[in-house]
Amino acid sequence: MNRTGVLRRLRLPALAVLAFAVGHFSGGSRVVADPQVVPASNTVPGTASVAEQKSDYSQRVVAYIHGNVPITREDFGEYLIARQGVSKLEHLVNLRIIETACKKRGLDVTQQEIEAALEDDLVGLNIKKGDFVKVFLKEYGKTLYEWKQDVIRPRLLLSKMVRDQIQINEEEVKQIYEHRYGKKVKARIILWPKGQEKIALQQFAEIRKTDADFDRVARGQADATLAAAGGEISPVARFGPGDNRIFEDESFKLNPGELSRLIDTPTGMVVIKCIGFVEADKTKDFDKERPSLVKEVVDRKLSKEIPKVFELLKAEAKPQLFLKGEGTKLSDLEREAYEELQKGIQATPPMPRN
Repeated sequence: MNRTGVLRRLRLPALAVLAFAVGHFSGGSRVVADPQVVPASNTVPGTASVAEQKSDYSQRVVAYIHGNVPITREDFGEYLIARQGVSKLEHLVNLRIIETACKKRGLDVTQQEIEAALEDDLVGLNIKKGDFVKVFLKEYGKTLYEWKQDVIRPRLLLSKMVRDQIQINEEEVKQIYEHRYGKKVKARIILWPKGQEKIALQQFAEIRKTDADFDRVARGQADATLAAAGGEISPVARFGPGDNRIFEDESFKLNPGELSRLIDTPTGMVVIKCIGFVEADKTKDFDKERPSLVKEVVDRKLSKEIPKVFELLKAEAKPQLFLKGEGTKLSDLEREAYEELQKGIQATPPMPRN
């Protein structure tokens, strides 16, 4: 599975909060014991107190060159700050804000909870841990340790703060059941990005002439992933995450072979072509599925409430960041990930299958 394929599968319920998490925590690092610390030459391992270790911070050695020339933690820290400090500092500050607020409320997460959340995410993505690390995390320059500490951990902390505020009703549970197991529309789409409205109007007239014209434009559209799939997307279901109601309604109005009107979305202009249906799965018993349905309702609501709660915490904390300099901002790849994830939980149409 390629990087785009993984991104396209980041959907609620399992990872809806990741858009928020990537945007705020992708570079932050929780201060924890280093997996490997080389003690300074004048320090006997295991004998220094915490206070002593802090007092000789600038002299603690992390590497040697030429056998006896030390590189200290201070050297290493200044090296990293000069290159990534500006962007990383905000992530660290945000994480500290969350930790401080949770500590006041007596909230924390265990390593077991983090591992369980990771496994739950992997199930939601239908991807093995090895593939997640090799494909997704590698592309974004992240280790599994960073993902657990900088994404999953703050997500769980904020979830614990918000969960008591979440209320659900029976209608919401039924909607999730319909979303998962109800009738779906098999479709192909053409997406014209913002700024291509004139092209969309021109080509809309062309694609209505013949199936061949639609196919030609679909395979030549701006989105490379959609173009490669001829515009085919995952079947469209009712009551999806985000604000896809217009897209869903337009899809369900169509009969096989019919085209929708041009639909204006935050991503651009979209036209839908119905190519068939997936009939409802009648084998799934509502009562048996209920626990997982309720969980998805909760997860969707958490994805909306967590960013709001965090903004309140941030306003209360009034952070002041004094580190100056150009630094290294979010890489283009990380920014792309954030934008893709935002699309997935807002108003964009379903994305193509792998």
